[in-house]
Order: sequence, then structure tokens, then C-alpha cells
Amino acid sequence: MMTLDTLLPKNALKGTGIIAEIGEYYVFLTSGKKHKTYEREKFFFGIGGHLEEDETFTEAVKREALEEIGSEIHLLDSNVTFYIDIEKNIKRINLSDTVNPYMIYEMKIKASNSIYYVAIYKAEILSKPYINDYKECSAIIGLTKEQIIKYHDQKPLVEKVLLDGGKIFDGELDEKTNLFPIGTPYAYGLLLKRTQKGYTGGMSNGESF
Repeated sequence: MMTLDTLLPKNALKGTGIIAEIGEYYVFLTSGKKHKTYEREKFFFGIGGHLEEDETFTEAVKREALEEIGSEIHLLDSNVTFYIDIEKNIKRINLSDTVNPYMIYEMKIKASNSIYYVAIYKAEILSKPYINDYKECSAIIGLTKEQIIKYHDQKPLVEKVLLDGGKIFDGELDEKTNLFPIGTPYAYGLLLKRTQKGYTGGMSNGESF
């Protein structure tokens, strides 16, 4: 049976992310002081990060959650994994890891023209999240599923995000700042858009949509 270790190139850059809910909200982070963006722009991204040497995907994502939001997480096993390649094609695959990710996302790194492989798990956040380091994260935000779909290819103002039903769990954001998704929320928004349009109907494992 296929596992993450046998599926992904051995020496490739690898990372992790989670899709986690608090009530009706999916939890994401906004870029911090160390991130370079245009004035009045910030990106939002999923909890998670790079694998360190000799670290497994599940070890990495649990460590990153503690570092970023000060909370332990419980990872949920997925019966099917959605694989999103660099061309944004999506297919379903089956893995046999102890805890299988919900998605694998190929993310292009422009500077090195390489691919960053992100394993994204569904997870439960076990305590109230808070910002550990403002250089890494300026705010912890909550978006509804409808907002994730809507903002997939948009840059809404924070003001609009809040009017649409979004929430700030911790930190502060200027309401005239534009937000845009990268990594986990971008991939999840793409998947939700495709499935919302019924592209998965009758699809067998390994078949693209």
C-alpha cells in the first residue's frame, strides 16, 4: 500500500497544514511582521509548516500547532486523500499511513522553481488558540466554509471579511487591509469549489476532476 513516504520524492521540500474548526469557523493565521507583502495587504494561511530533519508529517504539524497557536491538536484520519498537483488537477488517492491526510497540495516555489509538498490534515484544536509570536502571525482568524470558497481567488478587505461573518480570535487587523489565501486555505478553497460544482460525481479512486 502507498504511504506519504513512498508517494512523495525523498529529498523534496515538505510541509504540513491543518483544516480545523472552532464552531462554524475554520481557523487560519494572517502574515506577521517578518513577512514581506505590499502595503495594506496580508496573506492568510493554515496552521503548520516545514518538516524538520528526521521528523514525520504528524510530528511536524503537532509541533507547529503548539508553536503557532499554543494548543495541542488531535489529527483525524481521512478515508480518502485528495491530491492537488501543480497544474491544479485534483484526484483521489488511498494511503495507508496511521493517520492519512485529507489533502496533498503541490505548491510551486518561484524562487527555486521547485515544488513544496504540503500534507494537510483535518484536525481538532484542543484549547483556545492564541498568538505565540507576532513576527510569524498578526492575527488568528475564523472563516466560514462559504467564505473560503468565495475568497479563493479574491483579496477582500478585512472589513468585508467581518461583514460576511468572519471573526478575529486573537490579534488585530486594520479593516482596510486586503487579505488573500496561500497554501492550505487556497487549496481547500479550490477543492470546495470543484466539489461544489459536482465534479466528483461517479469518480473512482485515482480519477481526476
